[in-house]
Amino acid sequence: MNPPKIEGLKAVYRGMCPNCSRDITNQELLSFGVCNKCLPQPPDNREKVYDELIKIGNVGDYVKVLEVNLELRKFTEFFTFIMGSKPWALQKVWAKRVLMGRSFSIVAPTGIGKTLFGLIMALFFAKKGKKSYIIVPTSLLVKHLLDKVSVFLQRFKDKDEDEVKVIGYYSGMPKNEAEKMIDQIVRNEFSILITTDRFLYNRFDLIKNIGFDFIFIDDVDSFLKSPKNIDKVVLMMGFTQECIERVLSGEHFNTNKINKMNDHEFGNQNGRVLVVSGATLRGKRTKRIKIFKSLFGFEPGFSLELVRNVSNMFIKPRESVENQLKELIGAHGSGCLVFVPQVKGVEYAKKLAEVLESDGVKTHVYERMNPKILERFVNGEYSVLLGVCSNRSPLARGLDLPEAIRYVI
Repeated sequence: MNPPKIEGLKAVYRGMCPNCSRDITNQELLSFGVCNKCLPQPPDNREKVYDELIKIGNVGDYVKVLEVNLELRKFTEFFTFIMGSKPWALQKVWAKRVLMGRSFSIVAPTGIGKTLFGLIMALFFAKKGKKSYIIVPTSLLVKHLLDKVSVFLQRFKDKDEDEVKVIGYYSGMPKNEAEKMIDQIVRNEFSILITTDRFLYNRFDLIKNIGFDFIFIDDVDSFLKSPKNIDKVVLMMGFTQECIERVLSGEHFNTNKINKMNDHEFGNQNGRVLVVSGATLRGKRTKRIKIFKSLFGFEPGFSLELVRNVSNMFIKPRESVENQLKELIGAHGSGCLVFVPQVKGVEYAKKLAEVLESDGVKTHVYERMNPKILERFVNGEYSVLLGVCSNRSPLARGLDLPEAIRYVI
């Protein structure tokens, strides 16, 4: 015998309203997500819940969730406008964390879109009148990002939108241009600043009081080689020198308490966000590393492998490595990076370059940062760049040339 049907049966969840923590029924959860105390007169559709809650002043935890989702939608539209395609799922996750005001580390292989994410997030904040600071490991990457952002800014001009001022400073700039950049930094006439970590180390007095809302450190492995840089970033995030010293002395802080407080004990964070990014985040295990954990709730220092759309293949040479290399490059053409073992050094790279040159392959041994050589590689004047297989090699760090690099040996 079937049990009788009971019409109108509802469940009541005690203290489970996501907005005010009062009682809520299952129908209210399913329909609008908040209880009738928060929303006495439900709107005609769920899309208006946020506006109605703001209108009547019932701003609770659920409103904050709705705000983040709304901002994420705006960021996605902004990203799509700039790039012509939607952000990847990972980039959306990163964006949501930033929009929630959380500092964190990004651990992902080269080519996932970490640097691009940091740049577009900085532009997104700039449109809201907020300031960002992007720190990269090399002058070459500063120049590359400035070139890339100039293309993005042109799209704003095409839409007659307000201008976003992006400036950068790197070694090798013409003297008059460098002086102009320093003057603009001193006058605080910018929305986004892009420099190397060396600039942070040498010119900290120029930027320490600017009050950046968003700081993005690209290639944190390089950044952590100078532990004092950690102190400088912490101070720019609004913490006090006293707070740093207390962490180094072994004192532990409740990060939730820090996030909610703005007083003499911690400083004045004002919702600032720090994101550090790297392929491995294998920082030196110095005392200062624990500053990240104590004040920001994360700690660089582990390795993570992710699947990418890259084929990894191993070939057992049938003959000499030199002849095998010529055969591979002859078959696959230009756009190749060749890394030689660190133990064999740059001399072996030069030997391979001579072998390839004798076979008619335009080759260059890339020993130090040289933007002109990279331009010639992009333009096809060089088919192959050779370098040493080391995380310090300029050929292994800071190159963002998907239009030119086709394969790596």
